[in-house]
Amino acid sequence: MSDLVSRVDSLESQVIKLSDQLEAKDAQIDSLKDEIAELKEANEELREENDELRDELEETNEEVDELNSTIIDLESKQEGWVTDWIDQYRDMLCELHSKELQKGSKLRKDHVMPDLLPDGPDQLKTIKRDGEVFYKAKDLPDDIEANGPDALPYEDLLPIQKLNRMDEDTFNRTTNSDAEELAAELWASRGERHSPWKRGCKNVREYVSASDLKMWIIRERSDVSQEYAKKLVSRIIDVMHMLTRNRIQVKKKTRRTDGLTYKERRIIIPDDAEIPGESSPTDNQSGPGTSVVTG
Repeated sequence: MSDLVSRVDSLESQVIKLSDQLEAKDAQIDSLKDEIAELKEANEELREENDELRDELEETNEEVDELNSTIIDLESKQEGWVTDWIDQYRDMLCELHSKELQKGSKLRKDHVMPDLLPDGPDQLKTIKRDGEVFYKAKDLPDDIEANGPDALPYEDLLPIQKLNRMDEDTFNRTTNSDAEELAAELWASRGERHSPWKRGCKNVREYVSASDLKMWIIRERSDVSQEYAKKLVSRIIDVMHMLTRNRIQVKKKTRRTDGLTYKERRIIIPDDAEIPGESSPTDNQSGPGTSVVTG
């Protein structure tokens, strides 16, 4: 009888133990269900975020496609603009070369495009000078043969001389300030009857005083005020330094007027200034502004 009681007690203990284990398993199952529910909720949120990101990606791709299309259009337009600009510049250069050749100028052969000249390559002949080959216009009358700077190739000239070799349209396109225009005109006025330039002495070829330059500006530009003309004098001096590649000098000289003594600036061209197509007064006594071929 006692064995039966012990066995029942043992079975009862096992039942209680299994019951506890079952309750623990139920608790784990409930916890797992909660985690699964949370994971489902998180998964749903991720799915929604993924859908939003997909929509944003599609919009971005569309924007990228539009940008690529815009870039292609801009590159095409830029390429066309550059090509047009090169063509215009080449045409302008060839027109300038043609005019220079008709004046009697000699242009370096490797700088000229004969096939693009208005008169074509048949109107040219080649000559040699100092070991270099130049183009010159055929059948040019002797009285059109250029002297001075006009006898030199365009590339050998100072920038200020190049400006004075240009036609009016090219000159207007090239100059971008009153000072540049007036500096070129001032240089071209050398040797003219009403030029502000004066013959110098003591190693000075020519000079122009600031006061004379100011009056010349007012005479050339009737709409310019006294104050603006005074400012232009300084700007012209700076521009002439650049355009002549520092062939000029600026010095202050003592001047007496109405009993007063004061110093004023002078633009000076020294005797030893190397100006293409011109010689110094020691070699040429023809007067200011005259030109002699030195090349």
